[in-house]
Amino acid sequence: WRRCSTNATTANDQEVKQFSDIASKWWQWDNKNMPLHALNKVRVPLIRDVLLGSEKSSKIDHPMPLRGYRILDVGCGGGILCEPLARLGAQVTGIDASPEIIDVAKTHSLRCERVAANVSYECTTIEQLSRKEELQLYDAVIASEVIEHVDNIDLFLSSCNQLIKPGGKSIITTINRTPLSYAVMIIGGEYISRIIPPGSHDWRKFITPKELTKKLATDGLNIEFLRGIFYNPITNNASWFDDTRVNYAIVAHKPDEASKQSDV
Repeated sequence: WRRCSTNATTANDQEVKQFSDIASKWWQWDNKNMPLHALNKVRVPLIRDVLLGSEKSSKIDHPMPLRGYRILDVGCGGGILCEPLARLGAQVTGIDASPEIIDVAKTHSLRCERVAANVSYECTTIEQLSRKEELQLYDAVIASEVIEHVDNIDLFLSSCNQLIKPGGKSIITTINRTPLSYAVMIIGGEYISRIIPPGSHDWRKFITPKELTKKLATDGLNIEFLRGIFYNPITNNASWFDDTRVNYAIVAHKPDEASKQSDV
């Protein structure tokens, strides 16, 4: 294992190493990343619909409805979420602090011509990316199943939000910090069923929807979607759920100048 050359303050070395150690298994269905594959059943349609907005009805049947949209996937791993978004036509940039995982993502993207044409990967951290002199702004910045693994969440979120263009979206999926999430994710997921590698999560780093909403509002973003996600390990299926006590998704909108002026 080696780490990207960076002065990062959000990347946790232990977390990065843990995921680097399973880099070669990222795209194997019979491994510990199965829940991430299952989550695509809810997060890909969510991202598509959030970006299309009022254009959904006219573009939903198009083979590449997200053509023209730029998406940043922060903590992209092996590209499990990047690839289906690229197939939908979006220009996707995936970043991760693990060079081993980035290598896996790059190699796997070459299996599909459309994916290879629409996705790019970089081994870096979100704060390093946000400090570049020529900033690339995105229609959506995604942090899916990553916030619970980073250090300095305030810096992480502010760096993500800085890269959202006016009128763009912040799309986050993560884990709530509740007694139920401890029972389900830590005890059940890591030590009983072991569908998650033991030690993968620190319950203290989980964040509640209220806390996350407040942090996003601090950067001027408006919440427009909040809903729970239910994962069934028996069927390896994910679906929307009204209960947010374990997994949940949140979407926030970065106002553009027109909307800011209308609020005055």
